[in-house]
Amino acid sequence: MVVELLIDNRVLSLSRREADIALRPVRPREGDLWGRKLADVGWTLYASPAVLDAIGGPLTRGEDVVGRPLIGWEEHIAGIAAADWLASYAPGIAFVYRTSSLVNQLVAAKAGIGVALLPCYLGDGHHALVRALADPIPELAGELWIVTHADLKGTARVRAFFDVVGEGLVGERAVFEGKPT
Repeated sequence: MVVELLIDNRVLSLSRREADIALRPVRPREGDLWGRKLADVGWTLYASPAVLDAIGGPLTRGEDVVGRPLIGWEEHIAGIAAADWLASYAPGIAFVYRTSSLVNQLVAAKAGIGVALLPCYLGDGHHALVRALADPIPELAGELWIVTHADLKGTARVRAFFDVVGEGLVGERAVFEGKPT
């Protein structure tokens, strides 16, 4: 068996067999899909230690992003909860760097460009970053699902992937949720 891993911002259609299995940040709504929730996903604000010092230390509320140099999503992106949340608190001029990629936002934050809103599983794993806001932001809590087409759920390769990868990710639930490990 060969596993091909594609990481992309677009949602591939499992119904059209563009992929056999997907990790999705939302519960599947299509009737021909089958999956299971692996974990909740917490989001909070991160910065390099130097940026955190420059902005006066840790933030006490998410709303405190006002007046801080922000790393965020491209302006035309809508419907992504993190992008919408940032836009609701910060004017466009607050953004010093924008990109459609979470990985690029992470890299920019590590480079000291500004404060980034990241999923905890991404931000907590890097020693070059610290939480600018200690706790995950409740209104941004999301989910992580592993999903396949209902016709494929009984195949050996899909079952094996669900067992190995799915259970491995469930074992990291605290990391996804942003809880201390």
